[in-house]
Amino acid sequence: MPNQKLTLAKMTILGERLNRLPAVARELLLETLESIQQGEIASAVVERISSARRVSAEAVERALEIFVQEQARPLRRVVITGMGAVTALGQSVGESWHQLLDGRSGIDQISHFNAAGLPTRIAAEIKEWDPARFIDAKEVRRMARSSQIALDAAHQALEDAHLPTDQPLGHRTGVVIGTALGGFEIYQDVIEKSTERGNYRVRPMDLVGGLPNMPAFHISQRFGASGPLNTVVTACAAGTQAIGEATELIRRGLADRVLTGGVEALIRDMFFAGFSSMKALSTRNDSPQTASRPFDATR
Repeated sequence: MPNQKLTLAKMTILGERLNRLPAVARELLLETLESIQQGEIASAVVERISSARRVSAEAVERALEIFVQEQARPLRRVVITGMGAVTALGQSVGESWHQLLDGRSGIDQISHFNAAGLPTRIAAEIKEWDPARFIDAKEVRRMARSSQIALDAAHQALEDAHLPTDQPLGHRTGVVIGTALGGFEIYQDVIEKSTERGNYRVRPMDLVGGLPNMPAFHISQRFGASGPLNTVVTACAAGTQAIGEATELIRRGLADRVLTGGVEALIRDMFFAGFSSMKALSTRNDSPQTASRPFDATR
């Protein structure tokens, strides 16, 4: 049997396929595969283990044969079938893309809060966007802005992929969303209002509404996607990593399709004050359209 190099992911797949084996057989299999990974020839490993343990060489060989077949199976091809976007440049993929190609910037003076006392008074806000056009007004009050944006983009992506938005997508559809802090502004609002009133009157959904996993939860709930559900919280890399995680779910056969992407909505005074202290924001307040210059020598 040829020498096989293993990765942790492949060992995990093999373990799932051989889950019905007795515990002692699984233990021996993992020991065998580890030995092969270290460069030993399969036949020699089989002989060594079968002579040392009460397991036949045939049983180990059968397990290895399954592993070889699994390795030989091609990875499932993964493609993007639909896209959605709500950005400072537009409220759809097409609008955002055309504005980008035209060299337009979505950065302007902040309107979401009074930024007069801050070093940075500009941001890439999503303007003239009304979540109430597709979310019930009562639900809007319960949701963080990031969850509202994520729902809109997910709805667009489903329509673009010609998938239903009015019936459950089922257990073979997963959701993986990346974010940094999610709806943390909910907690800031609760603290500010409680300070003003002198008491803590917290609405039931305020406790969980700001959690980072809520955008993924709302998407899963709204579209009946009852497959794998996950939230990636790795700061600026979250959206990209979420797409990678979703790809692997499909490749490994754990889902047929996955709604995935990234969302954030942290244009609030507390976060701007913090990022300003870190010197992480542009202070070109008089020229917002040219403020974002990631590759400029004088950025």
